[in-house]
This record gives sequence, structure tokens and C-alpha cells, in this order.
Amino acid sequence: MYRVIDNKLKQMKKTICLLLMLLGLSFAALAQIKKIEVVEFTTDTICIQKPQIIKLAKTIKIIISSYTDSILLSNDKDFLGAKWQKADSVMYWKMIPRRNQPLYYQLKSINKKSEDFMIIPYMIDCGCLQDSKIRIDVNKDYATKQEVTIDIFSYKAKYMMISNDSSFKDAQWQDYVTKLSWKLTEGQGIKRVYAKFRDSTNNLVSDATDDIILDTEAPKVHKIKILTKKESKAIFGKINRNLIYLHLQVDEIYGMLRIGSITTIESQKWQKMEEFIVVENKWGSQPIYIQLCDWAGNTTKFLSLDNINNTKK
Repeated sequence: MYRVIDNKLKQMKKTICLLLMLLGLSFAALAQIKKIEVVEFTTDTICIQKPQIIKLAKTIKIIISSYTDSILLSNDKDFLGAKWQKADSVMYWKMIPRRNQPLYYQLKSINKKSEDFMIIPYMIDCGCLQDSKIRIDVNKDYATKQEVTIDIFSYKAKYMMISNDSSFKDAQWQDYVTKLSWKLTEGQGIKRVYAKFRDSTNNLVSDATDDIILDTEAPKVHKIKILTKKESKAIFGKINRNLIYLHLQVDEIYGMLRIGSITTIESQKWQKMEEFIVVENKWGSQPIYIQLCDWAGNTTKFLSLDNINNTKK
């Protein structure tokens, strides 16, 4: 009798274990990143006095649940330019090496997409005896105007010298302040600002630099062509008559765009800018308008496809 009861208890345990395993698998389908490891560092340029240095994450190792199918990774909270990719059990990601630079991610498993998550990878911070730094426009990646604001900090600094030139040509010493209005050099592209600091006894304190990309121009559209049925099939294969297939010709394919009629375009969602675009035809025979936005935030006016295509180059 006891043996029969014991066998039944064992069978019940097996059944419970099996149910727990199945329940665990259902939760595993939405599993998150298991572990983040920093495998490569870079030294923070704001701290130069060795051995008191600050190391920032440059390359990280991502260990992912085997139940995750796809992953979306970005150092940008809006996932600009990010694409879904196969989620291997071990992946590597290049960070933007800045203090407290976060990694944003989404996971997809069995057609279920997770919410957005953020991780700030482990950072080795050994302190800095004379910590000097400048940050242009609150550490933004882009500036849309030449006039920017520089936040400044230098331990025990009494005077400072700021310049757009590494040789500090024509720059002069001035009283130390923590915020300064500044004008970048003309022209589009990466701009670097340099700073030197002195204490009250005229001893030089560590230098500092910061970069920003100056982009003041909206994307230039040359032509947007609605592809014919034959052209669409050649590029996309199988096509849908309820969709519109477009060929976008601009000076640079980067940023975002939105498409709609003149009355609906402001309510349309932004999507990644690509050379060939597919959109749902929600507007029938109404004229179609498009608006482009680059990564700096410069936007074009609402552009009619007919006007663009009829404009001579």
C-alpha cells in the first residue's frame, strides 16, 4: 500500500515539474537579455592624469536568451537607423563611449515584441584629481545652428581659454565660467571645440575637448518617382495593388520621412528613409505629399510629388 502511494506521489511530482517547465517556457518566450559584459574600454578624454583615469564602455558583449528570435539595438532612445537582427546567444555591440551612455533594446520572440528597455553598461570610474570637461549643447550629437552653448567644468580652475583651433590661435585667457555661448566654425560636418584651464597660481590644469556635428540643412530632394507595376515587380517581386511603390532620390539617404495627403500628413508616423519605399494607398486619387527629416532634426516643407518631379534640376 505504501509503495502504491509512493509511486503516485512520484508521478504527481513529475506532472508538477512538467507543468512548471511548460510554464517556464512560456515566460522564456519573452525572456530578456541575460547579461551585459564590457569587453573593450576607452579612456575618457576629460581625465588625463594617470593612473587616475575613467574608462568607458566601447564594446560590450550581450548574452541573450535562446528563446529570443530577434533583437533591436541602438544607442538612441528612438532607435533611429536601427534594424531588427537575428538574436544570437552571444552578440557584440559598439557603444558611443560616453559617461553613462545607455543601450536601448527590444526583443521579439514568437511574434511577440517586448517593451523598450534601457541598460547602462558597467563603467570603471577611478576618479579624476583634476577633472576638466566641456560639453557642447548638453552633449547632443548634432547642432542645427552655429551658435551653441558650452557647459564647462574644471576642478580649481580660475581662468580658461576656448578655441575652435587646437593651436588656440587668436584665443585669449578669460575668467572661468561654467556656461558659455559659442559660435562654431562655418560649414557642415564635425566640429571640435578646445579648452585650456589655469588655477589661481597660473598652473595649467588638464585640457578638454568636445565634438558635435553641425548640420543646418534639410535633406535635398531631387526626385520621387511612383514606380510602374512592371518596375515595382522587378524590385519587390510580388506586389499589392493597394500599396504605392516609390523611388526616392535625395542627396543622402538617411533620416526619416512621412507621407500623406495635404490634410493628413502631419498625423502620419515617421518611418526610416530608404531609396525604395512602400506605403499603403489611403488617399485614393488625392495628391500625395512627403516630408523628410534628417537625424539632426532639420525638416523639409510638405513637398508634392508632382511638383518635385516636374521641377527641373
